[in-house]
Amino acid sequence: MSAFGVLSQLSAPFPKDLLVLDLETTGTDPSVHSTIEIGAVLLDRNTLEEKKAWSAVIKRQEKNGTNRQSMALHGKSLGEIRKTGKDAKEAVEEFLDNFGTDYLLAGWNVGFDVQFFRALLRHTGYVGVFDAIDYHRLDVWSLAQFLKSMGVFHSDVSSLSCLCEQLGLPRSKTHSGLEDARITATALRKLIELISRQAVTV
Repeated sequence: MSAFGVLSQLSAPFPKDLLVLDLETTGTDPSVHSTIEIGAVLLDRNTLEEKKAWSAVIKRQEKNGTNRQSMALHGKSLGEIRKTGKDAKEAVEEFLDNFGTDYLLAGWNVGFDVQFFRALLRHTGYVGVFDAIDYHRLDVWSLAQFLKSMGVFHSDVSSLSCLCEQLGLPRSKTHSGLEDARITATALRKLIELISRQAVTV
């Protein structure tokens, strides 16, 4: 079976619903930087249609430092976050009330979001909850890179913005967690459709 044939199984029902996660942060190191926004979209395991969505701006946790590039991506100032953000524990409890733990995590470069998500749960006393979430992940970045390696994309798809250009999806310059989670979900559907098409023609 070809590589496309193997990946075409992605078009079949997933074992669980997918939770597309996007976190905005003050930097790139979860031991130093904070999660300041979560966006999450729950997709049906059979259809990949959106079942539920939720987002929250979160007050900065007691950590040090910010990364200028990370702050520029989401465009939120620390003052705005302090004024409008929820307490971290309140946000985590809302997240768990909405989604629980029975899903597969998905996202763009999902390992980045997962490490910050785990750090947030640890900070709020819910690290045991993280262990209840299925350890399998679906990384949309990896799917895009696979399609590029197989000649489906001929230009750069190393960032979500680049992939959006390739797929004709609009995206704003500054990022929000919920918007990015929804865009990632849309990109995932399109990538799975492309993989299914390629599997038929190979």
